[in-house]
Amino acid sequence: MTQAGLEATVFTGAEQYKGGSGKAVFVITGHSSDELANLVRQLGECGYFRGNFVIFNSCNTPLTHQLAVEINGRYGALGTYGFSDKIMATDVENYMLDLADKVSAETTHSLLDILNQTVDPPSRSKDCAPRIKNTLHSFLGR
Repeated sequence: MTQAGLEATVFTGAEQYKGGSGKAVFVITGHSSDELANLVRQLGECGYFRGNFVIFNSCNTPLTHQLAVEINGRYGALGTYGFSDKIMATDVENYMLDLADKVSAETTHSLLDILNQTVDPPSRSKDCAPRIKNTLHSFLGR
C-alpha cells in the first residue's frame, strides 16, 4: 500500500487517534483469533474507528462477526466491510493493491464507489474475478 502512495501505520497499542472523522479507512488483516480481537478492541478504545470506515480482512467466523458489530456499535465506525466466507491471502493482496492504486489516483468518486468497483468491476472477466467478489459485504454502522 505504501508503494501506491498511501500512508500505512503500524499500531503498537499506545497511540491515540488524532485524525478526523470521515477522513480515514482503516484496514485490519488477520486470522480470526483472540489476538486479532485484542488488537481490534485496542484500536477501538484508542478512537481509531469513530466516524471512519473499516475494511476487515478476515474470514467470517462468529468472532469476526462480533468484532464487526463492536467496530460499528461500541466504537462508532460509519461502516465495516467484511467477508461472509473464507478468504485467501492472495485474493486479499490483489484487491488491496488494486484498491490502493485506485484510491491514490481517484478524485471524483466516493470511497464507497471505489471500493465497490474494486471488488466487482464491470470490465473484469469471470476468470479473473477474485474469489472475494461474492463474499464481501458491509456491516452498516449508523
